[in-house]
Amino acid sequence: MARAEAISAIGMTEPGAGSDLAGIRTRAVPQGQGWRNNGQKIFISNGQLADLVLLAAKTDPDQGAKGVSLLLVDTQTPGFSRGRRLEKPSMHAQGTIKLFFTDVDVGPDALLGPPGSGFKAMMKELPQERLLVVIAAVAAMESAVQWTRNPVAPPASGLRCNVFRQFVRKPIEATHLKRQPYTLPFPMVTIR
Repeated sequence: MARAEAISAIGMTEPGAGSDLAGIRTRAVPQGQGWRNNGQKIFISNGQLADLVLLAAKTDPDQGAKGVSLLLVDTQTPGFSRGRRLEKPSMHAQGTIKLFFTDVDVGPDALLGPPGSGFKAMMKELPQERLLVVIAAVAAMESAVQWTRNPVAPPASGLRCNVFRQFVRKPIEATHLKRQPYTLPFPMVTIR
């Protein structure tokens, strides 16, 4: 991956479990010297092109979150399949799809870290990823408001210009002018 020879995806979200990583149902059970994986994932970004999937699976379902492990799965492994591409309103290049794992056997070296350490590893990185998404969303919103308040070129016809002012620009200006400068409700994190 570091040499850009492989594309990866992270298989966390499942139908019915949403973002509740402790509630996932994908299982990895010991099989010979390795692990046999069964389950499915949904809304997986880069899943359409991925060569490798970092799979979150329960290795000990009785332990709840402490039973979640991470396994690296080659998408050429028998039993792995991709569903249809999911339509979404933005980020079309990510190839968001469903992934299916049916008796996908991987070796012992596919387990990343000790069994049961996957939930902790994911929780360590997810807050920073979510913060980056929030920062990008706030920046996009601020830009949209700024472009609406100060359009580079007004719409071509006078009628469209009046409609634009009445239904788009004035309501946004009124809302925007009333609010105070936005501050994050949490301390900023230094991103390295």
